Amino acid sequence: MNIVISYFTPFPKFDVYLDENGEPTNVPTSKVHRKAQKRNGSRDVAEAVGESFERGNRVTLQEIDVLWSVEHPAGPQKIIDSTLQEMGEEIDLWLAFGEAGATDHSTAYTFRLESVATNRREALALDNNGERPVLNDEDASYRCKFNTEALVAEITSKLSWRSEVANFSVQSSSDAGSYICESTAYELYKRAAEDARLYKSLFIHVPAFRDTPKSSPARDSDAIKTFAEAFVGILATHRREDEPKN
Repeated sequence: MNIVISYFTPFPKFDVYLDENGEPTNVPTSKVHRKAQKRNGSRDVAEAVGESFERGNRVTLQEIDVLWSVEHPAGPQKIIDSTLQEMGEEIDLWLAFGEAGATDHSTAYTFRLESVATNRREALALDNNGERPVLNDEDASYRCKFNTEALVAEITSKLSWRSEVANFSVQSSSDAGSYICESTAYELYKRAAEDARLYKSLFIHVPAFRDTPKSSPARDSDAIKTFAEAFVGILATHRREDEPKN
């Protein structure tokens, strides 16, 4: 298979304004500060998943910058465009990994397979260039071609005994957030639906390992390795509908 696996550059340092209910607001109030990252956790998972595919598969790792701009060459839209063009052949599968918000403790230590992405671009957070999104007139959603709930059930069954040791969970999600992760997922799901050069795509949110309570290098490494092996093992059983059966 021809596989692309993408991950994000480190997040910027940014301030998020919260109202009295703890919801994001444009009105300056108290701030939640987040330090700039040295490395985005999505890269660790992307590299582990790439190494887990058997020889014979063509695996390409692709970095995407945390940018709202649809014109910047390192931003999601242009990276997807250029990769599709430069590959010179159809991409069977594009796996995109993004790190979940560090303040979202409801999904701490959870891998989330995103079933749908919407062209919202509503997040108030700045990107790596200190810019906010330009809102789109197009209000559309695209669904992942994978049945994410079925995938989650298969992955959970495969690693049922290991997940307790690694202490992480896998879930299907219908809310990819409204930051650049969802913008990327939207572009990939749209291309898989409309562009013959991309057969399937899947966006996965990974835990914000270093900002998660009880995180440790050993625990994080074990969770990443265990998830990667189980995830790739399940993907190997999902053959293309147009691929000849033996």
